[in-house]
Amino acid sequence: QTAAASKEAVPFKLGTMCDSAAWNTDTDMLAAVMDSKLVVWYYPNVVFVDRDLVHQTKFSRDASDFGKDPQILSFHGSHVAVRRADAAELSAAVSPYPTALYGIVQKHMWEQAIQLCRYVKDSTLWACLAVMA
Repeated sequence: QTAAASKEAVPFKLGTMCDSAAWNTDTDMLAAVMDSKLVVWYYPNVVFVDRDLVHQTKFSRDASDFGKDPQILSFHGSHVAVRRADAAELSAAVSPYPTALYGIVQKHMWEQAIQLCRYVKDSTLWACLAVMA
């Protein structure tokens, strides 16, 4: 077995104490509520490319307003719908730029992807582009 094949076989833990998780309906992004935080991995496939960039390709924000035992109902575009334990539904927004970057990269428009990253000036978006390339 080669070193590359054995590296792929090793599981990688993205986080702990996950209350709920959902994949984005349009892209490969993954959202989860963990430890009273909403965490979105903009490009979770980074674990197969460069594990050092995992933390640079994720977004995290406080989710204490979701209360106890929140459940992610949907993750569409840049909107995450969450149901609290009292059945109230809340919405959280994440950056729309990674979704735009996915669309540009899928069309193999690399110069436009670089222009988007330069315009946004966000290291997270640059890390996503580096892994996607």
